[in-house]
Amino acid sequence: MRTNKILLTIFMVSFIFFHGCSITPADLSGSVGASFSKAYKAISSLISGYEDYPITRELVDQIPYASLRMKIGKGPAGLLILESKKGDEYTWVSADNVYIVIKEGRIIRALGLTNNLTDIYSSEPSFKEILQTSDSLTGEKFRYVSLDNPEAFNIRVKVSYKKIGPVDVSILDRTRQLILIEEKIENAYIKWRHTNKYWVEQETGFVMQSFQEIAPNLPPILIQITKKPSQ
Repeated sequence: MRTNKILLTIFMVSFIFFHGCSITPADLSGSVGASFSKAYKAISSLISGYEDYPITRELVDQIPYASLRMKIGKGPAGLLILESKKGDEYTWVSADNVYIVIKEGRIIRALGLTNNLTDIYSSEPSFKEILQTSDSLTGEKFRYVSLDNPEAFNIRVKVSYKKIGPVDVSILDRTRQLILIEEKIENAYIKWRHTNKYWVEQETGFVMQSFQEIAPNLPPILIQITKKPSQ
C-alpha cells in the first residue's frame, strides 16, 4: 500500500498557476508525440480525487524516474517527471498536463502557462563551454524567442554571461557546491531586461538549479533537479 501511495503521489503535485491554460493530449500530438499522450492519460486517471502532497527527499528518492521541482514566482512548487530525452533536449511533464523542454539547462519550450514559450532559437555556448572560459564571455550573442500570448515571433534578445564562482546550494536538504553563472538578457525595444542564474556542476556542466525569466510578462521560474537523469 505504501509503494502504491508513493507512486500515486508523484502525479498528485500540480501547479495552480497553470490551470488558466488547460491543454489535452490532442493539443500536443504534433509537439511531443504519443508517449506524452499516454503519460498524460495515466497521470490524469491517477490524480483524480487526491489532494496535493509536499515534495520531500523521501518521496523523490522512492520515485523510479528523474524529477525536478519547479516554482513560478510566488506560486506553489510542483514536481515534474522526465517524460523523454531526445539528444540534449529533456521533456518534463507535470500532473496537470503542463510540459517544459530544457536544453543545456535553458527552458526552450513550455506549454500550459498563461503565456506559452513556443520556441527559442540560439547558438549560445553550453555551460560546459562557459566553464572553460574566463570570468565573462566577450562579444554579442543573441537568442530568438517566440511566444503565444500575446503572439510574438523571433523576439531578438541580447545575451551575455558572467561566471560568478562556487557556491553552496541546497536542494531538498542536500547541499553541494556548484558554479554560479549569471546570464543577462535584454531587448531594449520591449524593455525586457533580466538576469537569469544557473548553478552548474563543475565536472559535467549540467545545470542542477536555475532561475529563469522566459517571457516579459511571466514571473521568473525556479528549477531544481531533485533526481538527475542519466546523460
